[in-house]
Amino acid sequence: MKTFFRSQCGNFPQLIYCDTIHARMTGSRDESPQSSGTGQAGKPEILRPVTQLSLRGILLVGLSALFFAAATVFAKLATSGTPVRAMDVVFTRFLFGAVLASGMLVVQKKKPRSIRFDWVLLRSLTNLGAVLLFFSGIERTTITNANLLNMTYPIFVFLISPFLNKERSPWYYVIYLAAALAGARLVIGGGFIAGGTDPAAGAAAAGLNLGDVLAFLSAVVAGVAIAALRQSRKYDDSFVILFYQMIIGTVILGAVALPGMEIPGGRFLFLVAVSGLLGTLGQVALTIGYRFIGATGGALVSSSRIIFAMVMGVLIFSDAFTWQVAGGSVLILFALVGVSGVFSKRES
Repeated sequence: MKTFFRSQCGNFPQLIYCDTIHARMTGSRDESPQSSGTGQAGKPEILRPVTQLSLRGILLVGLSALFFAAATVFAKLATSGTPVRAMDVVFTRFLFGAVLASGMLVVQKKKPRSIRFDWVLLRSLTNLGAVLLFFSGIERTTITNANLLNMTYPIFVFLISPFLNKERSPWYYVIYLAAALAGARLVIGGGFIAGGTDPAAGAAAAGLNLGDVLAFLSAVVAGVAIAALRQSRKYDDSFVILFYQMIIGTVILGAVALPGMEIPGGRFLFLVAVSGLLGTLGQVALTIGYRFIGATGGALVSSSRIIFAMVMGVLIFSDAFTWQVAGGSVLILFALVGVSGVFSKRES
């Protein structure tokens, strides 16, 4: 089951990078997904060419990326010009997650007992904030912009980890940081014209789309969430962390969202439910896929979510594509590939 939590680092899918990032940045000898059952936790994983990776693993992780991208599409459809709010979509996702996490504890016969609840609480709150910002961004900008900007979060782990985890990163990660920030600036500064969104977004005076800003902020908060997860996993079981993360998120969102929630009609209720279901199916595919693919390969394949989101945005929402978004995509993908460790001969 450790393999599952290599990929179940958080509620929203992009956090699957977490172990790869920290292994690369800190030199830790954490188990790779392929060696988790072999008892060779101290042995670094050889970086294999993509052509040698298990086809089954590639297909399953790629399918999970497709499901995750599709989940954002259904969330966008549910919130565009309807009474459905991003908060309502996020509440549904956390509710699905709470049921799933509770079931896991029952199956594993584990008690929800935390040793360092302070770290678990920080992880839960920051993860909730990141998810809310991400889906609030989706509500106000395009699918591609939201996914692109949110996927810059591994770079902020590099910035936050030395302070929260007391872990140092290689100096050359500054290059990836600069590339990601430059890519984000291109995307935010110009790109897709979001159809059906509120043109009176708060950042309009500065020539910015509020949805883009929120999606980018979700990456910053996600960086804190991953660093907090890293600390909490030093003391508590991953099942316990996930359980509290889902329960805390469900309780907080329920208290805030339910009083003002307008139960949508059949079509929009269907869209919200499908968005949550696709997120769950994506997690299942990721769980199985990581049994057949290494951490670095999995991180790279999961980046295909950006491509899927871009294609869906153009085909479904008729989003215009510009050189700014194209250039930003290249820079962000370069940064993601860099922090995944693919440019190194071996996993550190």
